Amino acid sequence: MTKEHKQIRLWRSPQTLSSAWQAALLPALMLPTMLHAAGQYEVEDADLIAPNAIESEIWHSDKDKATFANATTRLQGNWQVTAEVESLRNKAQENYVLEGKWLLRSLDPHGYGVGLFGGFEYDRDNEEIAESFLLVPYTEGFANERVFLHVNLGGVYDHDDNDADGFWGLAVEGGLGGPFEGVAEIFSTGGDDPAWQTGLRAVIFDDQVTVDASWIENEESGEGGWAFGVGIQPVQF
Repeated sequence: MTKEHKQIRLWRSPQTLSSAWQAALLPALMLPTMLHAAGQYEVEDADLIAPNAIESEIWHSDKDKATFANATTRLQGNWQVTAEVESLRNKAQENYVLEGKWLLRSLDPHGYGVGLFGGFEYDRDNEEIAESFLLVPYTEGFANERVFLHVNLGGVYDHDDNDADGFWGLAVEGGLGGPFEGVAEIFSTGGDDPAWQTGLRAVIFDDQVTVDASWIENEESGEGGWAFGVGIQPVQF
């Protein structure tokens, strides 16, 4: 969620809610499954993995030649912790991210969930915390919880520049039928024009493995690219 994080994973910020926003969200709004957002997606859900479990993900940004891997652990409480490694090949550097999520209200049985999500990014080359972030994720289910809306509001703090920026994001996700699910999101940091991302997910092997492919578009710079990811669903302990 840091600025460096966004520059690599999201190519930060595109332009307007017009045709790009409609193209991203209309397919998802037509979907008939709460889906944990894959690491390549930026908007966070107000939900947790299963208790006493570990989930892991790896994904690759084709545009920026960057690879990411993380593992999320939850015990019995209403919180979870995620550790992430970022290999930024275009910059020949590696960063570490630590994230935590705490639910104030769970999606079940209330029909909506609210939480706190925060963390920081450690710059290994400079041996310092580069950025930190804190946001409030909100999730609500619709159409008998076949479609979910996620709303994020928060901020990002750049430790190098001693500068804070706001962050907002919206996402819609739901089932397309069979093992396939659709995801679409739009988000922005500070005064930047929003970026959007939309993708397709396949949930296979009895919901133990997810495969994601998504496209992110930066209309302001005219840049876009693919991201591909694989997630391994809960390993119970």
